[in-house]
Amino acid sequence: MKWKTLVYPLFWGVLFLLLLTVTVQRQASAGDPSGSETFAGYCIFCHRNGGNTIDPNLPLEGAPELGSYYSFKSLVRQGRGQMPAFSASQIPDSQLRKLYRYVSSAYGE
Repeated sequence: MKWKTLVYPLFWGVLFLLLLTVTVQRQASAGDPSGSETFAGYCIFCHRNGGNTIDPNLPLEGAPELGSYYSFKSLVRQGRGQMPAFSASQIPDSQLRKLYRYVSSAYGE
């Protein structure tokens, strides 16, 4: 009987700390998404696998705008054709840089 009075509180304490750690890690990563997470949240609907579901003649893969961060940023901020513009409040510059690194490494020339 004595072991239960020691083990149960220890078990629940460890479980609580584990759940708290997971929650804190999720909140930290939610505030600073990776480039691939940003792509999944904003871009993948039209640019799955580097293509373009709206205009197949303008695929993301090999696009000249992937040649530099500034041309990529201009395209994202201003939009073009059917592609909407995304403001800095939607995709902050720090997040946009991560998105550029991800997209240019995955689909650049």
